[in-house]
Amino acid sequence: MISALLIAVSLAGITVGLSSDLPVSYKLDIRLDTLNHKLYGEQTVRFQNPTSESLERIVFHLYPNAFSDTNSVFCGEDNKVKADVASGNTSRLDLSDIYINGRTVDSAMVEIKGTLMYVTLRNKLPPGREIEIDLKFELTIPRAMVRFGHNGRGDYLLSHWYPILCGYQKGELIDREYYANSEFFSNFGSYDVIMRLPSDLIVGSTGSLNQIESEDTLSIWHAAADTVIDFAFACGKNFESFRSDTLGITINYLLNKENKELFERIDNITKYSLSFCSERLFPYPYDNFTLVDFDCGSAGLELPGMIAIAVDNAGRGKSISSLDALIAHETVHEWFYGAIASNEIDEPWLDEGLTTYFTSKIIDNYLDVQPGISIFGYKIEYNDISRIFTLSREISYPIDLASYDYPGWFEYESAVYTRAGMTIECLEKAVGDSVFSGALKDYARKFRFKHPDTGDFEKTISAYIDSDLSEFYSQFISGTARVDYAVTSMLYSKIDDDERTYMVEVMIRRIHDGILPQTISIGLENGATVDTVWDGRSRVASFEFYTDSRPLYAAIDGYYTYPLDSKISNNRLYHESHSGRLISFDWDSIFFVEFLLSLLL
Repeated sequence: MISALLIAVSLAGITVGLSSDLPVSYKLDIRLDTLNHKLYGEQTVRFQNPTSESLERIVFHLYPNAFSDTNSVFCGEDNKVKADVASGNTSRLDLSDIYINGRTVDSAMVEIKGTLMYVTLRNKLPPGREIEIDLKFELTIPRAMVRFGHNGRGDYLLSHWYPILCGYQKGELIDREYYANSEFFSNFGSYDVIMRLPSDLIVGSTGSLNQIESEDTLSIWHAAADTVIDFAFACGKNFESFRSDTLGITINYLLNKENKELFERIDNITKYSLSFCSERLFPYPYDNFTLVDFDCGSAGLELPGMIAIAVDNAGRGKSISSLDALIAHETVHEWFYGAIASNEIDEPWLDEGLTTYFTSKIIDNYLDVQPGISIFGYKIEYNDISRIFTLSREISYPIDLASYDYPGWFEYESAVYTRAGMTIECLEKAVGDSVFSGALKDYARKFRFKHPDTGDFEKTISAYIDSDLSEFYSQFISGTARVDYAVTSMLYSKIDDDERTYMVEVMIRRIHDGILPQTISIGLENGATVDTVWDGRSRVASFEFYTDSRPLYAAIDGYYTYPLDSKISNNRLYHESHSGRLISFDWDSIFFVEFLLSLLL
């Protein structure tokens, strides 16, 4: 079913065949019709049963069919997309000529449910045995929407665009419908792709990419990728290509021509992000990385070995901006989504939360060498404002729900992105920065290419730290505990003691149900601090300090340690009172932002 050219390229040894570690391999031969916005393809898939049971059927994702009409589950959950589809901007993936091991698959053996296609096998497939599926398909490409399409200027982004086998996680088939909040999950495989494209297009893709033939109107490209969970490509007339490298990784950029002056800035944050994650998790596992400047209905999109960034929408200012944070965020996904490959559909927090946490680390470190956001001279950390807005609302849903169990985008985003990232940072602060860094690296390296779940994460972190963290997990991962500790009073008196002149009494109150260990400290007039450790369990606690200098303030955790603390401004109490602090301008970014929000909200 596949062309002779693709067979010849494969036999030349350019691609890697199916191995015992890769349950699937794809060979695709495609042709892009830019006049009619169509893509025609032939596909051969070799699939090895990765479970311990015989399989009666196999299942394919047909993601583009979520936009074939307004009756889809996706359109039912996203009114904006529904209106776009209703206006005639539709997509469809039609299949034909399906064969399994050379035998025709009858229509009675095929059942399509929404964006899923179930194919019944004539004979059960035993564990470890292989089958080969051949098919043809035709894709109608929409105007750019929801992660793929064309932009009307001759540029295309093709992601999740072909029939993709549903993946298995710990022996379970992950055959989920395409929901508005959900992203993707599939198993690692190898890809061998021939692309027949108009010769005037600039091209980028997952994996290695080479032009193997060129004529006046047609160019033929060959792409190969091994141990990736998907394959994507972009091509267009309006792109200008740039190339860079770091750590032996070839970085390919496809930027819109009007954004080419941003190349240096984009290249700097991209290389910084790749280096940061390679050092703190494990080395980037592929030879190539591609960044495409394309607005696909979202600000950014992660793909294996490739990210798409809507540069025009992300900010073009000279200071640190959403553009830098967005590139960092999508690059971090190359580890948690791409190479570790947890289940974005059923456990999105395990990817998005860890990615958000690492993005914050990257940007806050990047600020050391780049100018940052400041308001009236007060430095605002990357996630300060989003953190405060998120915690100002009631927490109704835990962070570990499936993507389709959140009622809307706001609940989903605030849980699996912002609050999940803050939860991971709280865990880091609770166990210690350096210890947690080692634990997270241990998790990443143990589960590279292995599709871990929440249980794997929790067990690995606990084992590395050698501590029972089940209470933390139940409160903040599977639970909805809120955190707020407040310094309610600080009193002191002189005592008749030559060495310790003052007795200081500090009262602390735990306002919400969340429990975290705390450090209670007092700052003294002579510049010294004295502290003590508290388990944070009781609702009210009193602490006595004996000092040889007058106390100036009492604080919890050095004022700002736990991002989940919903009101940082009550973590410190000055003897001169809160108003005295305002008058003296003894502020920092969190205090400043909370003070402004108290005036606005």
